[in-house]
Amino acid sequence: MERKSYDMVDVTKLGMAFLIVAIHCSAGGLNMIGRLGVPFFFIASSYFFFKRYLTQSEKQQKQMTIRYVKRIALLYCAWQIVYLPSAIDEVHRSFINNEGGDKPFTEALSIFVHYLATGLNDGWGQSWYLFASVYGVLFIVFMRRWISDWVLLAGGIVVEIILIIKFSFFNATASWYDFTFIRAIFYLMVGLLLAKYPRFIQRIQQKCSALQLTVITTLVGMAFVAEAILLNVYHGTGKAAEVEPLTAITAIVIFIWSLSLPWKVPYAREMRQMSTFIYCLHILFIRGIFVALHIHFNSNLIQWLVVSILCVVVYWIYRWFNQRYHNWWLDHLV
Repeated sequence: MERKSYDMVDVTKLGMAFLIVAIHCSAGGLNMIGRLGVPFFFIASSYFFFKRYLTQSEKQQKQMTIRYVKRIALLYCAWQIVYLPSAIDEVHRSFINNEGGDKPFTEALSIFVHYLATGLNDGWGQSWYLFASVYGVLFIVFMRRWISDWVLLAGGIVVEIILIIKFSFFNATASWYDFTFIRAIFYLMVGLLLAKYPRFIQRIQQKCSALQLTVITTLVGMAFVAEAILLNVYHGTGKAAEVEPLTAITAIVIFIWSLSLPWKVPYAREMRQMSTFIYCLHILFIRGIFVALHIHFNSNLIQWLVVSILCVVVYWIYRWFNQRYHNWWLDHLV
């Protein structure tokens, strides 16, 4: 497929970024749909990585993997500079709140281990996605030497089922270990297999019109929302479950829909960059600037709208600066 076929993936990524903002704003029903955001990102990033990776020689694959890790590491470092004050505050509070307060070495070791695993206490919790992406891709690249792709997928399915039972049926609270790369394996493997077997997408494009694909995706999305509402009513928590039975299916269907549509969209590249920028930036407003300035909102939906608008405005300001004043930090924020 030509590059233009990917424009709808970029559009969908931007939409998912806004929905992830809704999760952290607890914005009404939008936060339910927002649970699809990170699974979609995992599938998309894996698909585009392995789409090229699988066609390369062994030497080129190693080089490509190094470039992938380096790119995400630089993205993380660029944003960690922004969140450094928040990180210092989180680490300080962790020391203060540790039980007994008399085990500084143990607490420091715990913070370090949690940080290496998920980015915990780095000031922006959503960074766990970057850690999981790097560790997950490295794990898959390494394990494929001895284990078939289908076995890896099966392992990912087992993990997904465990998470569904934990969050949807027992309504458990998420722990730090729920945000490790293990959680990403299933979605990364889905992206890999879609890249490995392109005829699957081609057949869908041949047999289904854009309207039919949109109708199917809409129906699956409606089923996901209905399920989220039922789980919400059943548990009475007032918030969406971290993982639902239909989360994986819906995220996969939406990705296939966005990948299969051949529509060319203006400013698709900017939308892709903006999705990354919004994903990384929004917590700075919600848990940083608004808290420091004692800014409160009567409605979570209004807060979501304000944060979303601010993120878009800051992105275009950033883009203007980056076009005129190129430097390492600005170049690696997207």
